[in-house]
Amino acid sequence: LHMFVEEALVLCCLVSMKSEAKNRTLHWVRTESLRKDAQQLAETFKMEFTYRPRSAVDNFNSAVHRLIIRGAVAQLYDDGYGERIQLLSSPQARRLVGLLRGMLLPFLDAYWIAALSLLPLQTEAKGGVVLRGHVQRMQKIAQTMYLENKVHSCEAASSETLCNALSVFEFVGIITRTPTPDGEALLRARQEGGSGGRPPLFFSLVDAIRKLDAKRRIAATHLYQDTIVA
Repeated sequence: LHMFVEEALVLCCLVSMKSEAKNRTLHWVRTESLRKDAQQLAETFKMEFTYRPRSAVDNFNSAVHRLIIRGAVAQLYDDGYGERIQLLSSPQARRLVGLLRGMLLPFLDAYWIAALSLLPLQTEAKGGVVLRGHVQRMQKIAQTMYLENKVHSCEAASSETLCNALSVFEFVGIITRTPTPDGEALLRARQEGGSGGRPPLFFSLVDAIRKLDAKRRIAATHLYQDTIVA
């Protein structure tokens, strides 16, 4: 997956973004919007994957170029709309979208579940929860949602991925982690995320849930149909 992760990130974002084409038989978005979306998703998954040691812009451009060569997307140039990336609907394109997007779905599901599991920390569990017990709780949620066909894969219950998600949420300031006298770690939720003087990945826990859930889905288009039950 590490060899194809940059293409997977681009395709996952492209199919989840609402098409800007007036013709409903086409699905395209502006290149700059797609680039920002793909960079944000790459930043979200920085604990899961290793990216090529180049700038984010270069990695995005190279990924688009490889997807063009493989027949998954086409690059459209300025005709009044600006530079755009079009999702193709050939059998080859569909197979590639299914393969690469399918590689990321377990991670998207796990991060979404991790975000959902933190909601009680803003209400009845404001005092915090012990990390070890919370990981077990997240795994039970993932297993239940898989049986209810609300997530794509049982791999969403991976404790490693769920813990990585919590680390990302801690990094962006959505939750805090503090040690307890008995050597455990206590998780608490914050009302807002963001630090370091730059736009945060997620502005809040609710924002994280919304953005991650959007990436799990396929935008309304005749080209592709999402099979997951919301």
